[in-house]
Amino acid sequence: MGKASSAKKVAKVAESARGVKVREPRGKIFPAALAIVIILGTLLVWYSRQSSLAAAGTKPTPNDHFHVAFGVYNCDKWLANVQNNNEQKSAAGQLIDEQFKVTGIHTHGDGVIHVHPYGSAGAGKNAKLGTWLKLVSAKLTDTKFELPEGLGTMTNGDLCGGKKASLKALVWEDANSTGEPKKYLTDFNAIRFDKSGMAITIAFTPDDNSVDLNTLKPPTAANLAALGAADSSTGAPTTATTVAGAATTVAGATTVAGATTVASSDSSTTVAAASSTTVG
Repeated sequence: MGKASSAKKVAKVAESARGVKVREPRGKIFPAALAIVIILGTLLVWYSRQSSLAAAGTKPTPNDHFHVAFGVYNCDKWLANVQNNNEQKSAAGQLIDEQFKVTGIHTHGDGVIHVHPYGSAGAGKNAKLGTWLKLVSAKLTDTKFELPEGLGTMTNGDLCGGKKASLKALVWEDANSTGEPKKYLTDFNAIRFDKSGMAITIAFTPDDNSVDLNTLKPPTAANLAALGAADSSTGAPTTATTVAGAATTVAGATTVAGATTVASSDSSTTVAAASSTTVG
């Protein structure tokens, strides 16, 4: 083929390509990132809805009204009942506290935790001891219990009658039961109000088993039915009910340096104490 012919063909191809736009492939990073954001957003919305449904569908639900006897035992005495705080007066003179309006979990200062959820914030898995303690300005960890209103502070390693002591939680599923309670040394805040008629004691006692934990059922357990009947499922909390034989306030334990960490247990009916002896 001659050079002239080849040149003509090249010119012809060049002429035909004139005006044709060459498109560059679009980047793939942006569409992929957008897809990931959409998927994650969908999953978060789904998870949030499922969590709310689970809370509302697990006891207690907004249709339930539970009553739980509660007491605090410090060394050798019952402390006064925990009161509500952040209360304000309604036009009718009733006491209305903010926590009641949000969760439906409150106390009348009567030694009873009243649980009738208004929504997921106080229902199902959210209906637990930690939720209520936070609302009454109490702070409970595995090693320290700070009560509101000057009722005292108890720290593992402090002394009771010259003996090292630690916190325990005692839970009776039935306040009328004569059986032994479940005993916890950790995860106190996770204890759930999953049925009405429970009894819960936070006890600060010596680790040498000199105090029989099985006898430390809250004083209000015997009056739980009457105290619960005095409550209204729709009305705001009223003034505290006086119960015969109510606990008296005692000074908090003296703090001793070097708190002791206790072994973990959240389900067994008998758990090891800090001194490695069996509690109860």
